[in-house]
Amino acid sequence: MLNLSQAVLRILSPVLDAPAHGQRPALIVGSKDSDSSQDMVFTVCDIDNLIGRAQAALEQAGVGRGKIVLLCAPNSPELVACLIATWRLGAIALPVDFRLTKGEVENIAVRVCAKVIYSSEPLTEIIETIVPQKFPSQPASYDAHRACMLDLDLPALIILTSGTTGVPKGAVHDLG
Repeated sequence: MLNLSQAVLRILSPVLDAPAHGQRPALIVGSKDSDSSQDMVFTVCDIDNLIGRAQAALEQAGVGRGKIVLLCAPNSPELVACLIATWRLGAIALPVDFRLTKGEVENIAVRVCAKVIYSSEPLTEIIETIVPQKFPSQPASYDAHRACMLDLDLPALIILTSGTTGVPKGAVHDLG
């Protein structure tokens, strides 16, 4: 049985033994109707490739250790990939409701000094926005030893409070 740290490192590590695990389902996107034959199934290799492509896009935008990536998109395989790629780079993910207005997203991004915004569509010109179409066709190379060297006690996730008693505050979480 894996402890939490081992499980997190396994998620953040690229697929090293593709023949053994690569074709296993990793993520299933259900169809909008009840016909499960229309579900999209992403294998471990598919997700690993998507994570590598998201990582390459984030690296090209200058994302690295301690930088904040604001995630503003509906649930999707690309959002999952961007979240994991953010953590692979030692950056901090800040997910927000994709239904926020452009002004609300800009306000949050500026207040937290976000390096980039990940969104399913272009949102703003004030901070670079990465959309899935900007993911490079080739994934970034990722050294498995780099994942093992990640400090799981560093900030990895910021969740904004509701702000019911004033201005929302960020609750910082690590992966450990």
